[in-house]
Amino acid sequence: MKNKKTISNYLIFSFCLILSLLVFFTFRIHLVEEFNLSIFFSFICFQLIIWSPLLLKKNLLIISNSLFFLVVLNLITTPLNYLLTFDLPYNPPNTIHVKDYKNTKHFKGIFDGKHTISFDHMTYRTNKKINYEKKNSNTLRIFTIGGSTTAQVTLDDKKTWSTLLEKKLEKDLNKNVEVINTGVLGFASSYHYLTLKKIEKYNPDLVIILVGINDWNNHIVKSKKNFIFTKFEINCDVKNSIIYKSFKNIKKQIFRKIKNFNNKKNLENDNNKTEDSSTIYFNNESLWTENREYLKDMGNPNSKKEIRRFRPNIVSQEYNFWINKIIRNCKKNNYTCVFMDQPNAYKIDISENLKSRLWMTPLFQDYALPFDDLMNISNLYNNWLKDEVLRNNINFVPLSNKIPPKLEYFFDDVHFTEKGSIMVSEILFKYIKDNIDTNKL
Repeated sequence: MKNKKTISNYLIFSFCLILSLLVFFTFRIHLVEEFNLSIFFSFICFQLIIWSPLLLKKNLLIISNSLFFLVVLNLITTPLNYLLTFDLPYNPPNTIHVKDYKNTKHFKGIFDGKHTISFDHMTYRTNKKINYEKKNSNTLRIFTIGGSTTAQVTLDDKKTWSTLLEKKLEKDLNKNVEVINTGVLGFASSYHYLTLKKIEKYNPDLVIILVGINDWNNHIVKSKKNFIFTKFEINCDVKNSIIYKSFKNIKKQIFRKIKNFNNKKNLENDNNKTEDSSTIYFNNESLWTENREYLKDMGNPNSKKEIRRFRPNIVSQEYNFWINKIIRNCKKNNYTCVFMDQPNAYKIDISENLKSRLWMTPLFQDYALPFDDLMNISNLYNNWLKDEVLRNNINFVPLSNKIPPKLEYFFDDVHFTEKGSIMVSEILFKYIKDNIDTNKL
């Protein structure tokens, strides 16, 4: 009897030890990379729950076992949470903003007149009313996925490369074409994957993905971030768990109610005035909570005094992981996917006017990289993407080699002028026309 109890205790201990190690690796990146007391105390609570069956007396075991079960369930179900997108940042739904560039220093000589930036009820930029739930047989439905270089919130609805592509295809194919722009400022590859999952139910015929800048910026800022068990640590990251997401959303709801009155008041005031380029609105869940700093830096490209070297020879583990998740999803759903690498101004033949406007890499930091390091990391990411996409027999457009690094096409490191936007649409249109049989989509 005693031997059975001893064996039982050993088994419980072994299971607790294994579970404890697994939980540690779901927290590890945040414990190592962040000085975050809430993460630390959460981890301690998880550990206490895990070891409670060995520490508590019988009358408390029912409670402890229940909590123990929740920890186990939370760990098991965490990878499934990437199928859910309820906490995906988004643009403001059903909004129309007008921006007048006549008195703006940063955009002087680049953008003229008033530009209308609108988002539909799905938070996407479109040039026509879309019935997402229903698509007729004579409609070619295209989704564009990306960050700010896809969203193009500095440009009029009719001047984004997504809209221009729509017009070109519609004229050429003589059918209804819907190009739906899902871009959101700051989105990197993990959010691109979530967006891809979100649009599954809307029957895309073609998916176009522009990726790069935000991923290599993340790599620069988090250069010391290193996974030991990459797939496990990313898939089972505690910040993607049911418990964390539930807590996060409860917190959002509380703060939303607290701020509701002030938000209504601000919206009333905003609706009574014309916006200039220093005012860009996004919902509270937007990734760009620091958009004021974003715009401040845009107008002050030489504000970063410190120069730091950073010259990696491989892309980040996260970028590798998410790009391959996107590729597998394209194959699984039989999507016709087109990847585009990130056009940028980090070229030897950059014009001096444009070079003086570089500010982005990395974002929201008090330091910058030397120009040759910027060239290195942009080339690294673009070349890797090309090799990985083509290796998987997916469509690839080498956009970065086709747009000259001139103020005519870029107004900063990566964002397009009107002419730049036109060029992107022309390159993409030609690729689709030459390489994709749209009649089979």
